[in-house]
Amino acid sequence: MAREIGAVDAYSDASLLDAVAGFLRHENHRLEIVVADEVDGGIEDHPLLNRLRGGDIHGRYRIAKLSAAGKKSLTAGTAGHFCVMDDHGFRLETDNLQIKAFANFGDAKAAGVLSRFFGNKLLPQSDVVAQSA
Repeated sequence: MAREIGAVDAYSDASLLDAVAGFLRHENHRLEIVVADEVDGGIEDHPLLNRLRGGDIHGRYRIAKLSAAGKKSLTAGTAGHFCVMDDHGFRLETDNLQIKAFANFGDAKAAGVLSRFFGNKLLPQSDVVAQSA
């Protein structure tokens, strides 16, 4: 959740925080994040969490920290950071040392593989840090 691109902290950017809060203003929207490594300044005081706690949020969110067993699953199961959108699209970084990634929308099969890996492997091996009521 602390990822600098050049001199910009990508996950603390005001426009990103506005977009996440806007997304979670809808009751049927859900955001789940699993953090594999330590977060600069700690997760509990991260600008994203502060925004979610103070915003007009009707959707659900859960932010969790990956356990040691989960880190082994992540290393064995995927090559890098990824996100899945609505089980039909995904973004995958194949090298964690670079910001380069590829995205694919409309590929339910590939997105489903990542989604099941996230939901069946990573989430169960994570400790919840923050979540909506």
